[in-house]
Amino acid sequence: MNWYIVQAYSGFENKVADSIKDIISKNSLESSLGEILVPTQKVTEVKKGKRIQRQKKYFPGYVLVKIDLNKQIYHKIKNIQ
Repeated sequence: MNWYIVQAYSGFENKVADSIKDIISKNSLESSLGEILVPTQKVTEVKKGKRIQRQKKYFPGYVLVKIDLNKQIYHKIKNIQ
């Protein structure tokens, strides 16, 4: 299995990751899927005197996928809206 990068619109990374999981499960290809990551980190910000923790993305607009890629999977992922 190798790591691949899937480019998505910024802000839609989690939706793309969910779509990939759905497509793989619908086509019974779970054995070829390793991991799907949207790299984030916890950041503490101070707004109006209050500390707020939120998730910040390392690579906005990208989803990391560990998968055994073949033509069928490639075309399924490529055709995600």
